[in-house]
Amino acid sequence: MRSCCRFLAVISLSISALASDLTVRVLDPRSAAVPGAQVELFSAGSDRATAISNTTGQGTVHDSLNNRVPS
Repeated sequence: MRSCCRFLAVISLSISALASDLTVRVLDPRSAAVPGAQVELFSAGSDRATAISNTTGQGTVHDSLNNRVPS
């Protein structure tokens, strides 16, 4: 179920001149938050995850994209 819900994530991207932050909210088919879902962040064209996190109890994960080097 969790792997299926990973694809149902609603992604909100906020970019500013000095910082780039990514917030992901994982929802199930009934739009309920999915706590503990594994979220993997990939650079475009890469098959290697640059970050792996689990969602909070509210189904969200936050990542600061500052200083990330594409793999």
